[in-house]
Amino acid sequence: MKRFFLLLATLALLAAPGCGPVRTLRQAQQADRQAQQADRQARQTTQTNQPAPGEPEDIVTHETVTLTYSFRDCDIMNPGARLFLEQVDYSDDPGFTRTDVNRPEFAEANDRPRPVRISWEGGRASSVLLATDPLFKDAKTIAADTDSPVEIYNLVPGVDYYYKVLSGAQTLKQGGVTPVGPLRMICTYQGARPRHAVYNVRDLGGWKTADGRRHIAYGKLYRGSNIDHLNDDPYAKDVILNQLGASIDFDLRGYKGDANDPHIDGLTYYQLPLRKNFEGGTGQTERLYKKAIRQILGWLDEGRVVYFHCAAGADRTGTLAFLIEALLGVGDSDLSKDFEITSFDRFDWRTRIPREDDPTHTIGLLIPYLRSGQFGEPSRPLRELVYNWATSETQDDLGSEYVAPLTAEEIARLRSHLLVD
Repeated sequence: MKRFFLLLATLALLAAPGCGPVRTLRQAQQADRQAQQADRQARQTTQTNQPAPGEPEDIVTHETVTLTYSFRDCDIMNPGARLFLEQVDYSDDPGFTRTDVNRPEFAEANDRPRPVRISWEGGRASSVLLATDPLFKDAKTIAADTDSPVEIYNLVPGVDYYYKVLSGAQTLKQGGVTPVGPLRMICTYQGARPRHAVYNVRDLGGWKTADGRRHIAYGKLYRGSNIDHLNDDPYAKDVILNQLGASIDFDLRGYKGDANDPHIDGLTYYQLPLRKNFEGGTGQTERLYKKAIRQILGWLDEGRVVYFHCAAGADRTGTLAFLIEALLGVGDSDLSKDFEITSFDRFDWRTRIPREDDPTHTIGLLIPYLRSGQFGEPSRPLRELVYNWATSETQDDLGSEYVAPLTAEEIARLRSHLLVD
């Protein structure tokens, strides 16, 4: 029997706390959202099922199911972090002479995103279902036996989610929500942050290439702090393994004895000791950053989702993220901003320029080496200099492991895995 399901989605923006028209978006994101809204308002989805076994091909039954959902856009960005992204532009400071992350208007920023909030009337719900399929074929129960409202973290920006609030067989409410990024910060705890929380976690997805035509895909690479205590934290473990879908624990610690292999069920552990900024080009771990990128590429080839970290997810993690994003074509200003957003976890203050109290906690130490003339004209964009660095032989007489330069084909594969229109 062939069945044709016609889904007519009627979409509208509704106001709600944290949801509704976003206060401001960067110009490129505004254009993207306007195009998406136009597409959503006219969208129809048709699905055809094949005949059941033994059914004649000429028997056709038409069934039309019309479902109407009202969608609302929900801003999931931490307000202070969003303000930082929108107001700070380092394009006019290629010499790395200033930092803006410590401006007073960002004082309330932290690494906790805003939730998508679903509220309803009619009493206690037996379950709240969430799906990306309008017919709820991939539905997950996100809450059970609960009062209104329900708060949902860690959804993917730009994805349409359908929800149903049920009381037994009765539907108390149904609708749709679309999280609005661009940055996808990850919340790994409920209530106050516990002592051994996994923190400073974010998806590498969302950063745009310098030409604004593409962006890094969500859900492929995650960066954050160590996850040594994940076995003792069921909520955080569910976030890392199930909500993020990570299957690789890539630990960048070890050169100073700070590594710990927790043997977490569901994660493949791999350790590669690195040093932040690869010591400005003077240390033996510079070439190991190329090995780290190649290792990540191999996992992406296998369809694996990678969570990479050091202790706090700040310096070694920040250096590796910087290099990957540069190879993907992210602009200079955004490269600096991603490094500095770590400051919002309020444990690990990081700036793009050296600090007097700790001059090593900066990505700025890497810049003079990239602009030393070894990798092209120093005034060229950092994405070009990093590409030339990655594809060049590393000069190293310290007897460290030899790592071949990345090839143009490998970088093209990295981009094919991680860049989307």
